[in-house]
Amino acid sequence: MANTISLPKELNDVVEPIGMSNGLTSVFIEVLAISGSILAKTNREKEIIIWLERVFKL
Repeated sequence: MANTISLPKELNDVVEPIGMSNGLTSVFIEVLAISGSILAKTNREKEIIIWLERVFKL
């Protein structure tokens, strides 16, 4: 089974959807969370990273 990350349909001509395997999706989200936790400066940015980690149970 695979996952696709995309923008709304009206923007598909601007940016193509990204398709990836479940394993690659897991790595992608984990790297995003780690990078975000390093780069987050405001409380709102930190809250978004915490939410991301909780939603995907990292």
